[in-house]
Amino acid sequence: AIASKREAVSQLQQEKRDLSFYEDLATKNSAKPKEVDDARTAVDIAEARLTSASANLQQKKVALERAKEQLARLVVKAPFDGIVVRKHTELGQWVNQGDPVAEIITIGQIEAHVDVPETLVNNLMPNNQASLKIDALNLETQGKIIAIIPDGSSAARTFPVHILLDNPQGKLKVGMSVTAHIPTSDVKPYLTVPRNAILTTSLGSAIWVNMDGKAMRIDVTILFGTKDRYVVHPSMPLKPGMQVVIEGAERLFPTQPLEVIQ
Repeated sequence: AIASKREAVSQLQQEKRDLSFYEDLATKNSAKPKEVDDARTAVDIAEARLTSASANLQQKKVALERAKEQLARLVVKAPFDGIVVRKHTELGQWVNQGDPVAEIITIGQIEAHVDVPETLVNNLMPNNQASLKIDALNLETQGKIIAIIPDGSSAARTFPVHILLDNPQGKLKVGMSVTAHIPTSDVKPYLTVPRNAILTTSLGSAIWVNMDGKAMRIDVTILFGTKDRYVVHPSMPLKPGMQVVIEGAERLFPTQPLEVIQ
């Protein structure tokens, strides 16, 4: 269509030059009136051909845009970066709306789906951070809760919780098991002590503190442990920063004088 229009433009320009030539000759009585009329007719025909070629080109452009739109609607794009692990169609095959095309595994952020007991699920909120351990990688990481599915399992009494994890190195793989650490209550302040401050005997667990330069035993209940500390509930109030014995506690007795070694 573009070539046809270019040809029509060129033909019109040529016919106009011929008309100008015959009109110039006519002023000198060197051209017959019929030659001038024929030249003018040729210009009119060339202009009509150009108009037709322009209209045809415009129709082709409209058809091209329509074809591009149709092609765009027929292109299936993945909603995330990933790797095709299974194809359900071949190139050139016709598919209907809703037919599976391929199975893709993400290589970007990945979701962890954990089943949370009904007694704990209300302690979670969307956009809260969640701690997870990737068992196969022995990796502890943080994720963001993106969905708490209200349709739970009536048999297991659990509810699905979706947690979004970053996966910059691509180590997390679909199907890996994870262990999620779920809060069992609202956020509360707790007392923590170093692990080696706990002395466990037949009498139970206790810590020894420096009370005005003398040793004092305080019974504690261990609630849970972290990496290098225990969260404890003491039998009597303790103050943050109180000096705790971390070596030799098994040899102490109440009111024994203590000397702090810097």
